[in-house]
Amino acid sequence: MKIKYKFSVSAAFFLISISGILISLTFSMSKLKSAYSEVSENEKVIDNIYKRRDQIRRILMIESFSELEKPENRLEKNRLTAKNSKFEPRYSSFDMLDLEQQILKAHYLKLETLNEFNAIYKNEKNSRHLIRDEIYKEQNLHQIKLFGELSYKSKEAIFQYQDLEHFNYWIEIITNLKAAVTDKELIKKIDRYRVTSERIKFLLLEINLFDKTLNQKMLEYNTYLQITDKEINAFQFEQEKFIEQTIASINLEVKIILGIFVLVLYSLVLFVRKQIINPIENLRNKTKEIYESKELSEIKGFDSKDEIGELGRYFNLMIEQLSGLYHSLEEKVDEKTKDLKAINLNLHAEISERKKLEDKLERQIITDELTGCFNRRGAYMFLEVELCKIKRSANKMTIAFIDLDNLKMINDRLGHHIGDKYLADFVSLTRCHLRKEDYFCRIGGDEFLIIFNPSNEKQAREIIEKRITPHLISERNIEFSYGLAEISTANNLSIDELIKEADQKMYACKKSKKESSFCSDY
Repeated sequence: MKIKYKFSVSAAFFLISISGILISLTFSMSKLKSAYSEVSENEKVIDNIYKRRDQIRRILMIESFSELEKPENRLEKNRLTAKNSKFEPRYSSFDMLDLEQQILKAHYLKLETLNEFNAIYKNEKNSRHLIRDEIYKEQNLHQIKLFGELSYKSKEAIFQYQDLEHFNYWIEIITNLKAAVTDKELIKKIDRYRVTSERIKFLLLEINLFDKTLNQKMLEYNTYLQITDKEINAFQFEQEKFIEQTIASINLEVKIILGIFVLVLYSLVLFVRKQIINPIENLRNKTKEIYESKELSEIKGFDSKDEIGELGRYFNLMIEQLSGLYHSLEEKVDEKTKDLKAINLNLHAEISERKKLEDKLERQIITDELTGCFNRRGAYMFLEVELCKIKRSANKMTIAFIDLDNLKMINDRLGHHIGDKYLADFVSLTRCHLRKEDYFCRIGGDEFLIIFNPSNEKQAREIIEKRITPHLISERNIEFSYGLAEISTANNLSIDELIKEADQKMYACKKSKKESSFCSDY
């Protein structure tokens, strides 16, 4: 086997050369490793300085007093020096630590004061709402005006200006409101509100003072860091210069070694190319010609009796077998491709038609055909979903059960086609005044259901009385009776109970209209 013998000799010669090169490179790398070990000791000090700076900045980003108390948010007392380090910052570790502790103490006191402010602000808000309710009961315009000014100035002093002038103006308005009130209980509430306001004034002024202190200390701390950064940059420049010199020395050694290696490798390549690669390239070129021409023809020029010649002969036999298989496979693929295209077109058409039918059926199931609004099935479906939401939250929902007053008379006198137009006009005009989140459903012949969500009974009544009713009367003289039912987590009614309650109120409204033409109590 000539090729195997040639390859074994070449591989042995190459391995001997590689071994010598690896020994030389190992010696050079040991020198580089010692240089980097010296640099790593110096970088420990620099890393500690940057870690403390980043930790200080992270802690100052915390705005929650409870988060600041967690162990992972406490400043670690890292050393600012390291063993065998040649880098020493201008400012001592004691100066830096003392300044950091001052910054953290001011931040801690600020968050502690802010935490107390948040708690007291809730009391202030609750007290203000209690005073508002009492004043609105009295319906004294002067008192209401003073309270409105108080509400505006409180928000302006707390959230906008936070200075002594606006705080004093806020306190002055509280005094004026107290002077205008005669009820003793209300005066006591105003006195308690004044105490709370004074405390808020004190806390916010304290927070502003802490902010000024923090800004001053952070300015000093940033000055320290800027000077230290300059020192670090200068020191790192010296380190880089030292590494560059070491690498330059190693590069020179490596170049000499590589020169020897290249000479050995070049001699080896010439030998291998002449004995092994050239015959293989000949086989590759012939194979490439077959690939580019797409014709399976015989490869010539492999008459030698070694492994390459034997490979060429077997390759020609394989080409002969593949040629027959290729033509047979091509015919079968063409037949199967035509069948698959026809099947695929039929499937696409069937899927598209089925999708259209499904969408149409889904809309028809919950839609009233005459008016285009939702039907009874849709109403129950939406009510089930909204009742589940109410059980998980504190929101309220109101439904309106509506019955058209004159539909039977219109059908009897004018015909059902006019009655249908009457229903369609009622739905069209009513929809203009409903919100996007409301649902409008027809649940019977002249019976409709409006789901106001989220809304309480008062809000739903305002929409009906002030927006829907006047518009219907002015446009088409359409009148209706209605009843409202409100549900929340407190009463926990079922769907049927909710509709029954609204239905009863609607009938009471209709009865009242017949007697007095007024149903505002239902």
